[in-house]
Parts: sequence; C-alpha cells; structure tokens
Amino acid sequence: MRIFLSIALLLGTAGVFGQTTHYVAVDGAGIGTSWNDASGNLQGMIDAAVTGDQVWVKAGTYKLFASIQMKEGVKIYGSFTGTGTERPAINPLNGINPTTILDGQSTLTVITNNNNGLTAAALLDGFTITNGKATSFGGGISNISSSPTISNCIFSGNTAGNSGGGISNDHSSPGISNCTFSGNTASSVGGGIDNFSSSPTISNCAFWGNTANYYGGGISNTSSSPAISNCIFSGNKVRSYGGGIYNYSGSSSTVSNCTFSGNAASSGGGISNTAYSTLTLRNSIILGNNTGVYNANSTTTITYSLVQGRAADAGNHNLDGSSITAADVFAGPVGADMAPTTTGDYRLKAGSIAINAGNNGNVPGNSTDITGGPRIVGDAVDLGAYEYTTVLPVNFSQVFAYTQNNSLYINWRTATETNNDHFDIEVATDGRSFYKIGTVLSKATEGNSAIEIDYAFSASAASLLAAPAVLLLVLAGFKKHRNKLAIALTLAGLLLVIGCAKNDAAIDADAKALFIRIRQVDKDGKFEYSKIVRAVTE
Repeated sequence: MRIFLSIALLLGTAGVFGQTTHYVAVDGAGIGTSWNDASGNLQGMIDAAVTGDQVWVKAGTYKLFASIQMKEGVKIYGSFTGTGTERPAINPLNGINPTTILDGQSTLTVITNNNNGLTAAALLDGFTITNGKATSFGGGISNISSSPTISNCIFSGNTAGNSGGGISNDHSSPGISNCTFSGNTASSVGGGIDNFSSSPTISNCAFWGNTANYYGGGISNTSSSPAISNCIFSGNKVRSYGGGIYNYSGSSSTVSNCTFSGNAASSGGGISNTAYSTLTLRNSIILGNNTGVYNANSTTTITYSLVQGRAADAGNHNLDGSSITAADVFAGPVGADMAPTTTGDYRLKAGSIAINAGNNGNVPGNSTDITGGPRIVGDAVDLGAYEYTTVLPVNFSQVFAYTQNNSLYINWRTATETNNDHFDIEVATDGRSFYKIGTVLSKATEGNSAIEIDYAFSASAASLLAAPAVLLLVLAGFKKHRNKLAIALTLAGLLLVIGCAKNDAAIDADAKALFIRIRQVDKDGKFEYSKIVRAVTE
C-alpha cells in the first residue's frame, strides 16, 4: 500500500490550505463530508471539488447513466473500503485489482474529458472501467485536448465504433501507468489505446487480448509520439497492420523494455511502421508473434533487443532472433494462433538469453519492472517487461517493526541464508520512496546457514538527522506541543513534500505511517528485497 502525507498534515492542522476530501459510496445519501455522510453522486462530488481537493470512492459497482467528467486539479481515488483513511493495496499487474467499478452499461463512454484542459494535476486512480461504448472514439475514456494522470486502473470490455476501445487520445498527452487493457475492441484502429496527434507516456501497463478490425490491436498511433516503457503486449489481434502497436503518418514512438509475443496481424504482428513513421526500440523483445516488425517508408532504430526473424547485430547489441522460439525465452508463452487471448506467462525463464542483455543507460531512475519489482537485478537490465529473479538467497521467515519513545525497532528472522553478505535497512513514509538508514552484517558463517537466525536493528530520531524531515516527523509522533526541533523539521520538510509525487490518497495525522523493507545483498553484489511491512506504534 502506498500513501502520502499532505503538507497540511505535516503542520498538524487539517485543511491549512483549504483542501477537502469528498466521499462517495454506491448507497450514499449524504452530502459527502465523511464516509458516514457519503454521497451517491460521483459527478456531483467532482463538480463540488476545487483544485487540490480529493474525491474518495468506496468499492462497488457504479452503473452510469451519463459519462463522468474529470476536473482539473482534482484527484479521484477508488477502491476504498468505506471506513478510515487507508486504501487497500492495488496492483492490477499482480492481480490485486481495483474494486471500484465504473460500468458504462454498453451505452456510453465511461469518462469524457473533452476540451476541459486537464493536466497531470487531474488524477484518476484505482478504478475498473468496463462496458463503455462509444459510437466513434474512446469507449472507456475519451481525451480531447486533455492530459490527465491515469494510474492503477483496469480497462476491460470497452468498445468504440471507430477508434480507441479502451482510451482515445486526441491532441492529448496523458500519463498512464500501472494499468491493464484487456478485451477492448475498436471497429477501426486502436483496440486498447488510440493516439491522434498525441504524446502520452505509457509505463508499466499490460495489453492483453485487445482487437481492432484494421490497425493497432494494442495501440494505434497517428501523427503521435508516445513514450512506452515496461509494458507487455500479448494476444492482441488485427486484420491488417500492427497486432501490438501500429505507427502511422509520421508518428515517432520510443519503446523501452517492452515485450511483444503472441500477437497477430497480416503484417507486423509485433509492431507495424508505415507512412514515414519512426520507431526507436531498445531493451525489448519481439518474439513469438505471427510476424515481427513491418516497415514501409519508415525508419526503425533497434538496439539491445531481441526481434524475431532478425539476425544478431553486434554493432547495435541485438541478439539473434532468427533461430530462437518464444519457448526458449519465456516461462509459458502462448502462440499467436490463439489470439485474441489473455493467457500466457511472459516472465523470463532460467537461462534465457534475454537476462542481463540490456543497456542500463536506457533505464530511467527509480524505474521498476512491470510487476513493481527492481528494474535492474544483477549487472545489467534484462530485456522485456519482466526482470528475471531467482530464488531468494535469503529466506525471510518474518519481519516485524515498531516505533516506541521516538525510536524505530526492527526484528527479522532468516530461515536459510546462501552466500549472504549483509542487510541494508530502508524506510519510507509513502511505501515507495525508500531511504537507507543502516546496515547489518550477516551472522551466518561465510554467509551460509541452514538454520534460523534472528536479527535486530534500532535507531533513534537523534541518530537519523541526515534522514528526510518527513521520516523524522513520523518518529517524533506528531504529538502536540512537540519541541522546537520538530517544529523546525516540519518547516524544513515543506519544500521536500511539495516536490514529492502525490500518487495516492492522503491519511490522517494520527496514522503516522512508516514502512520498512530489508535489502539483502549477497557476496557477489546481487540483491533482493524482503516484503514491505508497516511499523506499528507501541
């Protein structure tokens, strides 16, 4: 679960900046001031919100009789339980699906952001968008001159009479991350997403079993310049060009660490580039589609990749894709003859030539693979959307953390250790941006042990003066009349928090969230993480 502390909460006074949370529930009959007073009118709460406000929507199915419209500067979060201020963890890529469902009932586009000037400050997070139906563009969402942030969402079973079964972007550049697109259909182009004169950023997304009659089963780009990273395209199908991606009319696409397999098209089962388009492909795999990459009057630059039908290219660091099959690379691939389908396991198998075959220079900072795990494990990044991980050299049997008297205490036990060197202790207040606070050496002889070993670590607020101010405030407990040091740290922390990405719902000051993970490092420098645990207050 990832949460953030707002500036108002750091000051210990709710609503210092006038921010308000509006509450929505399927059976709500109130005016939205709390869960007990939740409104049943989602659009009404969005309309009532102002810049900086949040709308929290309880789990349930909301059958729509009119399209929802987002609002600039307003963050809309779904999948709450309807009690308290915390939201269950959501990760559609790992099967932890959003539980707030917006159902278009096969009669309307679920969300229309047409010419309402949205920027990245408008957020939609934690929704399943389904049964949307557009006569022309965008069955799930239609963006026209509108560029919101969309994260942790599922788009499934949406249709468009022309283009963009899942999402249609027209002169728009939304940020789309941690989303899945499956079973969406467009009569013409872009079963999953259609981009027209748009430049979206699409990261850590999955496109499974989407279809279009003509072009772009997963994504269609016309005069567009998307940046696509850590995504998988599998089981998508079109009649003509671009089972996975279709680039047309001067489009310029950059595709990094993506996997294309099991897609079908008459030309370019993986990717099709036509009409003076440009494709930059790096750290990616195109393998096991009915055809690979198709070019017509277009330019393609491929580096550090594995592409079916193409021989090894040492100059560009490309692997040999002329005599290898998907079964040689992936854990459980499905043939393109099965498309459209949402089945298949495209994690890398042990011994895959795609392991450690990429260029770390093409990986942005703080990037994760499609599952949310570390993007680089070992010396070099792997090709494709999934980073290969082996069995943990250390088996954590338990991890426990608590705070008491302005100090943090962590206890953990290992069941076995192999070639282990040390543990790095990392903490975060948002469950995402972790900060190292200490190191504990392995107790195992030569790093190897077949018996349980107990470890402990503690740190006081005074010993963590180099830590971010937000962390120190959590350890200080946010109690009233705290000493001058806490006040100074609060003020110092303002600029830090202003610069932080606020991607999830806020929590009350009383929650004092502190998350712990342990980075286990072996003697070869390779590392793995324990599960993330939340410290309790005693």
